[in-house]
Amino acid sequence: MLQPQLKLDFAVNGGKYSGNNQIDAEILTYDEVLLVASPDSPLVNSEYIGLDELAGAKYITHIKDSYLYKLVGDIVNELNLQFNVIMTLGSIDDVKQAVEANLGISAIPRSAINMELRIAPENSG
Repeated sequence: MLQPQLKLDFAVNGGKYSGNNQIDAEILTYDEVLLVASPDSPLVNSEYIGLDELAGAKYITHIKDSYLYKLVGDIVNELNLQFNVIMTLGSIDDVKQAVEANLGISAIPRSAINMELRIAPENSG
């Protein structure tokens, strides 16, 4: 039986590329991950948020096989934190909606929340 040849012309990966010698990969952009909370969260009014406050907060995470989950997990382990994970959701939009509903806090790529942030240029007074 002949196997069909599969061909990939173009793909976008939202994380580290593990490498394959048959695929050429180029970095298109870099992003940063922000810790986000609803405007109604008591954390928002704090000038400084300590690790104890973060550890006590309800945390909403992205699916466990995502690069975002691994990245946040590495940071949490490095800081020796224990997050109170209350839910794991399958899409960044679902995570955003849960945070907006004040169900907890989360780490989300800046590119996914640019519209919500409406950030002024950093160099403005």
